[in-house]
Amino acid sequence: MDSKIKREKTKIVATLGPSTSNYEMISQLVDAGASMFRLNTSHGTEEGHAANIEIIRKISQETGKYIPILIDLQGPKIRVGNIPNPIEIKEGQEIILEATDEVNNPDILLADEPTGALDYNTSKDILKLIEDVNKKYGNTIIIVTHNDALKNMADRVITLRDGRIRKNYVNDNKITAADLEW
Repeated sequence: MDSKIKREKTKIVATLGPSTSNYEMISQLVDAGASMFRLNTSHGTEEGHAANIEIIRKISQETGKYIPILIDLQGPKIRVGNIPNPIEIKEGQEIILEATDEVNNPDILLADEPTGALDYNTSKDILKLIEDVNKKYGNTIIIVTHNDALKNMADRVITLRDGRIRKNYVNDNKITAADLEW
């Protein structure tokens, strides 16, 4: 890596989609403060993602900024793989998922719609868990959500619309997950 490229500790992640997948938009996002880009391989094409990677690398060289790229793989299809003997899970049944490999402590955790398909109480439990992990390990947790109430537990809020940053501010009135209401 070029020694002239500066690395920042805090990352502002921008997910690229159809309206932001061009040089001008990616450059505007970098100028607005985006310091990492997420490519979601559940959408788009391999060629489109490759083009975005090349654009990001070019902007990184031009600006002298280190711009990491987060590649989000296709959900359970890749993460879980083939289950030889599928099981049926009934409503109310408790299941426990265990990691088979050693789990490390990453600097950044991405929670994409952590409350999306959950009931209210389970959503609050998940948010409390996210909050506890952040307090215990001090890692940066990025929550991508359509649930507007979640912004109230964030240190920083970045609002996007139509591929553009509309708001970017520090939340001076942060509340706990337990105090969130929606």
